[in-house]
Amino acid sequence: MPNTDLHLLHILGVIHKQGAKESDLLMEDDEHRQLAIPVGICEATAVERGLNRTNSERPLTHDLLAILAERLGSPVLRVEIDDYSQGIYYARIILQDGDTFISVDCRPSDGIAIALRTSVPIYVTDTVMTSTE
Repeated sequence: MPNTDLHLLHILGVIHKQGAKESDLLMEDDEHRQLAIPVGICEATAVERGLNRTNSERPLTHDLLAILAERLGSPVLRVEIDDYSQGIYYARIILQDGDTFISVDCRPSDGIAIALRTSVPIYVTDTVMTSTE
């Protein structure tokens, strides 16, 4: 189970900046604090595809990773955005292999894209929320 320092995140949407090469993933935690994480256009598109449940004819990268985790018997349990340092956000995908939990470092945008495809919760640490206010 997630520790008490973690807050459930809700994805509010993707904000595209006109003429910019990046977008913001806008989220809100269970205390109604907002978090905007800048991501590239490709990452924003991957998250939007997950939000909209857009399927493609063939599996894209995040679809493939979600399928692999499931078929290998280590389903994704949750994603945690757990650190912010020098303007960079860090995240982890938590998988379960029997009684063992596996934590895999990832970019927040990749973790979010996979979480949306696997319908698992996304959490953020209180430290990240307070360090970016």
